[in-house]
Amino acid sequence: MKVLMIYPYVPTLRFLKDFAEMIENYQKVILIPLSGTERSKVLKKNTNIWEYLDNWEEGMYEADTILLLNGLYSGEKYEEIIDFGIDKEKEILVEKTVWDILDDGRREKVHLLFDSDTWKEIPPDTALRELDIPIISVMGMGPNTNKFYMQLALKKYFEEKGYQTLVVGSNELSSLFGISILPSSMFENISFRQKILILNQYICEKAKEYRPDIIIIGCPGGIMPYDRHVNNGFGEIPLVVSKAIPIDINILLTYYIRKELLDTEYIASIKKYCEENFETSNVFLGMTGVDVQYNEERNQVEYMFLDEKTVQESTGRDLEIFNMMKRETPREICSIIENILKVDFEVV
Repeated sequence: MKVLMIYPYVPTLRFLKDFAEMIENYQKVILIPLSGTERSKVLKKNTNIWEYLDNWEEGMYEADTILLLNGLYSGEKYEEIIDFGIDKEKEILVEKTVWDILDDGRREKVHLLFDSDTWKEIPPDTALRELDIPIISVMGMGPNTNKFYMQLALKKYFEEKGYQTLVVGSNELSSLFGISILPSSMFENISFRQKILILNQYICEKAKEYRPDIIIIGCPGGIMPYDRHVNNGFGEIPLVVSKAIPIDINILLTYYIRKELLDTEYIASIKKYCEENFETSNVFLGMTGVDVQYNEERNQVEYMFLDEKTVQESTGRDLEIFNMMKRETPREICSIIENILKVDFEVV
């Protein structure tokens, strides 16, 4: 049995637990929280597929492969863990932000988690290729809105129903699940037009290769600036996606919104924004339990993670917004979307 250890684990990565069975090439996943405080709450929920452990050294002895993610307090800590793993002859994977802080010597001993596709420049007068496959996009008001969780839920639901899916993920960890990620050109300093042309070609080539019934695409970042400090790339990538391929159904995930700020007018304005900017009339809104604030003194974004009950106080008032903290919500959304696809798009 091949075992993968992931460190550090934080609440926004709960898809690693809830969809652990979908991780390819590993039969078990060990999750090491950033601190040991979470284990006491969930220890009894460990399964044969995943488990929590208190510290990375304990996990290192059980795992075959170590995946290091962003979030530790210093580069020296990563070096300590990598050196320990190398001494124990473990395979070590790192995500890009960790790779960037390593020295050349350690880079030679670890593997970058993924390497996204690169595309050459496309002539600017190239016509967009057409797609006649239903496309579901998953967007967010910003990072850490559980977009990738929803993408995995869609993939699992529709594949269990017998549909062939093509998923292009919004998360660097997509490759763990055998999912492609947006081409690196989307994050480079090239023109808006080039990004549209490249993504159109990329998705069409993938569709030609996999012949899916449904395309699911995740959009990194946010659809608009959060405030003057946090610009979310001014919503460029979601806009590129909507111009490159026709979005039929859009799922937008928001941060936590206090109930006194949430009403039908607010929801209508967000839906209208999506309809006008992304050219789709089927918009689903979901509220996550992630509360975000900008700390001006520290010049950084800070996140607080709220529970299902707190989110329900805002969403549970006959408003057209789902509580994404409810375990059954993603599947409920998938079921509604399936009915739309059957009626409006004749996907059977």
